[in-house]
Amino acid sequence: MIQYQVSFGDAVSRAFSSYCCFKGRASRSEYWWFVLFNVIIGIALSILGKLTGSTIMQQVLPNLFSLAVLFPNLGLVWRRLHDVGLSGAFYLWSIIPSIITGILAAIFSISLLSGSRSTLLIVLLACSGLITLIAAIVVFVKLCKPSQPAPNKYGDVPNLTEA
Repeated sequence: MIQYQVSFGDAVSRAFSSYCCFKGRASRSEYWWFVLFNVIIGIALSILGKLTGSTIMQQVLPNLFSLAVLFPNLGLVWRRLHDVGLSGAFYLWSIIPSIITGILAAIFSISLLSGSRSTLLIVLLACSGLITLIAAIVVFVKLCKPSQPAPNKYGDVPNLTEA
């Protein structure tokens, strides 16, 4: 038995057909092909927005696309982490520090606009940013790991076929 690699089209199709599926496993190729799809569409929308000069094309369409792929991305990350033997909730290790950093950045921006400058806030923002970076690197490394070669508690090995 060998694990075959999912094609680009199959990966995109699977991501959208398993729109909100948080059960099972997703192979490395399935995940990274969908990441490439997101990057290509994002670049295409950015170029299109710059060429047209339209505010809608520059701001609204990329945000709508991001919203459209939010749950397929989340489900795919969740299943990919299952594939390496981790709970999908492991992804929260990168999301929660990002949210905290965003909130601190907003507070810092508001304080700068009001004319005050808090050293404590700057230190908190720097520490939060560092924690976010470390958490993102850890999750990235886990997403790069190969599939566990045997069935695990999350399901069978994805894309397994007879040799």
